[in-house]
Amino acid sequence: MKNNMTIEERTAIFWKCFAPDPKHSGCLVFTGGKSKKGYGVTSFAGRPMRTHRLAWELKCGPIPNGKFVLHRCDNPPCAAIEHLFLGTALDNARDSIKKGRFTLGERNGNAKLTKADVLIIRTSREATTPLARRYGVSREAIRKARNGMFWKHIVSSGAKP
Repeated sequence: MKNNMTIEERTAIFWKCFAPDPKHSGCLVFTGGKSKKGYGVTSFAGRPMRTHRLAWELKCGPIPNGKFVLHRCDNPPCAAIEHLFLGTALDNARDSIKKGRFTLGERNGNAKLTKADVLIIRTSREATTPLARRYGVSREAIRKARNGMFWKHIVSSGAKP
């Protein structure tokens, strides 16, 4: 885009870069560049932006500090306003969990423990340091697995929640 364009001209060009998504009902997806996670990305008035955030700002106004623009449709390149809503980081995490996208436990690529390990750790009377060595994790990880601060979704009889 030329630097001497008005905001209205830039906005008109921006909205021409979207098309209906045949795979997702009602989604309006960005046809230009995308991030590694599939979000539409563009530059607007000299600012790099994700397209769903820019769409929100153009239609609804500035995004308040600490707020995220979340997708009801879970389609990252979508910028259909009726599919977007404002929320906090906690809202985003809860939405992710509710929709089954949150990687808990072994599904998390950084997990060093398995569900079976956690169940053993929670019922073991063995000291923290030997357990940490055995499982290749920190003593803090063992302590948090034992008291339910890590792996909260694992509940077993006789173990701390």
